[in-house]
Amino acid sequence: RVLSKPFMRLPTQKELPEYYETIKNPVDFNKIKKKLGENRYRSLNEIEADVMLLCKNAQEFN
Repeated sequence: RVLSKPFMRLPTQKELPEYYETIKNPVDFNKIKKKLGENRYRSLNEIEADVMLLCKNAQEFN
């Protein structure tokens, strides 16, 4: 069972405006994947930081 699906794409501000009122640095797996593809991460620690931010955002909002 795939558990990551809800984290692949952020809701739009129209779909869930309260998310953007609560979460100051939204990130999803698509954004992380894009940054990987563009070689924008300089270290594994930076990737880990974005994944941890994604988890923190989910915990904070839910």
